[in-house]
Amino acid sequence: MRCGWSFQKASSIQNDKRSRLSILSFILINAPTASEPGRDMTQPSKRFTAYRYLTGPDDAAFCHRVTEALSRGWTLYGSPALTYDSVNKRVICGQALTKEVEDAEYRADLTLGDL
Repeated sequence: MRCGWSFQKASSIQNDKRSRLSILSFILINAPTASEPGRDMTQPSKRFTAYRYLTGPDDAAFCHRVTEALSRGWTLYGSPALTYDSVNKRVICGQALTKEVEDAEYRADLTLGDL
C-alpha cells in the first residue's frame, strides 16, 4: 500500500538536538468497499486503520515500546528502519505499526497511543 506522504529524512533526525525523539503518527482511513454490502456510503465509516511510527535509540526501551504496542493490539507494518545519528553517535530505530479500530470514527484529535 502506497501512502503518498514522505517521511522525515535521516539527516533531519541526525540534526535533532532534542534528547527525546517523538513518536510520528499518521492515520490511514479505510474507504468503504464492495465487501460492505448495504452500507450507506454517505455516512462516515465506523472503523478505520490507525497508523503510527515509533522512533528512538536502538536500546531495550525502544524494544519495550514496540512490545507494549503489540500487546495492545497493534500490528507491525513493514520492516524496521535504522539510521545512524552521528551527532549523538548512536543508532536510531523506526518501526511502523497499524491497528484496526472498530465502532469508532476517526478524529484528528485522537491520541493514537490510547487506542
